[in-house]
Amino acid sequence: MVRLISTFVFGAIIGSIATYLIPDRKNDGFATIRPSSIFPRECVLANEDFQNAFYHLGELYKLSHSLHDLDLLGVRIAIEKKLSRGFVDHSGRARNWEKICKPKELYETVERALADKEVHPTSDIYQLELYAKLENPSDKMLDGISKVAFRRQPYYEPVGCCRRKDPRPIAMTILAQQGERAKPYAPQAYNLMDHKTPLGTSAAQVVAAVNYADSLSKIESMMFKILEEAASHAPLDFNQYERFKELSYALMLSGDAGKRYTNAIETLMDRKIYVRGGLTGRLETDPKYMCSVMDSIYPEHAVTERYEYCSE
Repeated sequence: MVRLISTFVFGAIIGSIATYLIPDRKNDGFATIRPSSIFPRECVLANEDFQNAFYHLGELYKLSHSLHDLDLLGVRIAIEKKLSRGFVDHSGRARNWEKICKPKELYETVERALADKEVHPTSDIYQLELYAKLENPSDKMLDGISKVAFRRQPYYEPVGCCRRKDPRPIAMTILAQQGERAKPYAPQAYNLMDHKTPLGTSAAQVVAAVNYADSLSKIESMMFKILEEAASHAPLDFNQYERFKELSYALMLSGDAGKRYTNAIETLMDRKIYVRGGLTGRLETDPKYMCSVMDSIYPEHAVTERYEYCSE
């Protein structure tokens, strides 16, 4: 029994170490977000206590902008950090600490307060995650966010031991989720497209959102390149699959036009991917996430019926 437990613990340790040492994790420390319009997460309505708290948070946030006080600056930052993450119901009525639906009026208060404020060229990730939750950022905000997205040199935020996050891909995705408002940024984003980095794939989202030039055919070619780089039809590694998903978001943002460029997605659905886990640090499995992607792109056609794992 002792030997069995020792073997299990040793295997878990080796698995954890392997997960961090295998070469295909080398780009995994970058920051990306899923466009907020894609696969909105299920949520529960705020109860009366939360609604009351949201009202007072809004009033306090407005006060923090009207008074130049360092203590209130700290309060404002604390509110913004909380809003960037969203709210979770920890009460007994919610199972598994369910996410609370976004308090629209509170975020509109923040949107109005920030409309005329400068966006810092090296914004913190929490600030960008907050901007991503605003439905209609001002033109001034969007222009400031574009300056973050198109910085020539990356700037990093340390996250944990030996990891780093580049906020530029988040800024790029924020532009993409604005649809036609992203049109002025498409030519510059087009030149940054690639299939190996989060910045390159989030740039693809910008050009796809406005159907710029031949962006959709180029995105499909990039997806096939990812598949080709997995040697001998081997499963896609973590980073390859993340980049593939980000390119699939680009097709989703393109609307009906993206329906003609899903061949690479269907090719992947006949293959495997790696997920983290097991004694070796990774496990082979089906790309189930692509089921939701294809259902979103083809809501009127049951493309996923051909794949048993989509119904599991």
